[in-house]
Amino acid sequence: MRCLYCGCENEDDALFCERCGKPIEKLQQGRSFFCPECGTENDADALFCEGCGMKFRDDAAVERTKGKKSKAPVIAAVILVLVIACVGGGAFFIHMKSESGRSDTAKEDVKEAEKKSAKSDAKDVEEKSEGKKPEEEDKENNENSKDNEEVREQAELQETREAAQEQPEAPAPVQVPAITMPNISSVSATSELAEANVVHSSSRIIDGDKNTAWVEGVNGQGYGQSVHFQFNGTYLVSGIRIRAGYQKNDDIYYKNSRPKEISVEFSDGTSEIIWLEDLGQAEQAVSFSRAVETDRVNLTIQSVYPGNKYEDTCISDIVFF
Repeated sequence: MRCLYCGCENEDDALFCERCGKPIEKLQQGRSFFCPECGTENDADALFCEGCGMKFRDDAAVERTKGKKSKAPVIAAVILVLVIACVGGGAFFIHMKSESGRSDTAKEDVKEAEKKSAKSDAKDVEEKSEGKKPEEEDKENNENSKDNEEVREQAELQETREAAQEQPEAPAPVQVPAITMPNISSVSATSELAEANVVHSSSRIIDGDKNTAWVEGVNGQGYGQSVHFQFNGTYLVSGIRIRAGYQKNDDIYYKNSRPKEISVEFSDGTSEIIWLEDLGQAEQAVSFSRAVETDRVNLTIQSVYPGNKYEDTCISDIVFF
């Protein structure tokens, strides 16, 4: 650092000039200075005064200052190396100490595990020599019992499956055919009306002709009179189509009585009631509540629509389906 008063080069951290002893103003470095002999202003780095030629610094001082400056980088490098060495040595020491601590901990863990294993082995030997506790034996017996029960259930299930496989399959039910009119082998009635040379027989009820009819032959409205149909086998019967009353013409239709309520009986002993409407010369289709397999059917008059002249109850035609 150069003195502004005498131009002498001093060390960077000098507070006073080595030559003139004046304080060194760091903030004024780089500025011009005045010669102490003649007062001429000179550049800060001038070696001789421009006015009187006075030499501001000697070569020895310059060289000494340069020598001091050149040693600073070397010293800094040495210090840096020492710091790095200290830091590295400290880190290595810490690492080795940590590894040593881990090794000691691992050894202690191994010793602890060996102790626990030895205690467990000793306990097993003691239990075997003294026998199991009653509650442990009960628990084991219960577990064995459950296992045996599961095995038994599995065996029973397998036997059931094998038995089911060995049993022959039940034959599929045979569906009987639906009834047709040619399957009626005979028809009869509890009574028939005979007039002069005409008999209103039961056979007229299946002749397909609305100009003829079965007419019951008892006094009164014919309550309880019936017609019996016998089939030539067992058939599926689902209902009837019926022409109730004498449907030759409207005059005859309304003069005679017409069935209103009819009981239908089957060969399996079941029966049901069907209701008819008073429709004049028209056919009514009535389905039974269920299709029935039967080999015969009985129709019985339960109630009637009364005729306006005669009490005879008539049915012109019946078709089974």
